[in-house]
Amino acid sequence: MNLQEFASDLVVKARLGTLGSNSFDDLVHVKFDDLQAQLPSDQQKMAFWINLYNAKLVQVIRNNNEIQNVYTTRMIDIAGLHMSLDDIEHGILRRSKLKATMGYVRKPRVASWEKALRVKRLDPRIHFALNCGANSCPPIFNYSSNTLDSTLDRATKNYLLESSVISSCHGEVHAPRLLLWYLGDFGGFAGIRALYQRHGIVPPDVFPKFKFLNYDWSRNLENFA
Repeated sequence: MNLQEFASDLVVKARLGTLGSNSFDDLVHVKFDDLQAQLPSDQQKMAFWINLYNAKLVQVIRNNNEIQNVYTTRMIDIAGLHMSLDDIEHGILRRSKLKATMGYVRKPRVASWEKALRVKRLDPRIHFALNCGANSCPPIFNYSSNTLDSTLDRATKNYLLESSVISSCHGEVHAPRLLLWYLGDFGGFAGIRALYQRHGIVPPDVFPKFKFLNYDWSRNLENFA
């Protein structure tokens, strides 16, 4: 089984509303060695795990409202592992960072499987790729390792443009709260400013003050790019 194609197909099914309770079952048969072999690069890891994360989140929220915490419940069986969405986000994609520390603290203990599967370098653009099922979440793209960089750039720029309020006269940017939650991942306030400048949203010679907007947690499971 080609894992990247499998995860990409899951995103297509999520968009079409055809994800079933057994849509993820084939992952049980994947061997750990094969999981590593098929995802040797960070690009391949990110494309696969982002797609799997988004598809699973949509499936669970649509089909099972009884789960108390969709992020911490271990509901993904793959390669002999019983994983949660938090395992994917904070363990694999954020390279073993603690969840509620604004990106400044790493896990004191990391399981061997997590060390083997996690990315070599944290790319903060993942925060504009992972969906949470709410209005303020970034939309779901279908990621491929071959076009990952350009798609992440597009997702980042689109989200910043659509979710920010620029007040030129006051020298302020009202930014999405997502940036504050993971401030350390972005390199602090200087990193956030550089992000806006890199995408042409803030001029390179402008140093705005950042404020952060409230997050809209209203349900939205149709947020596909």
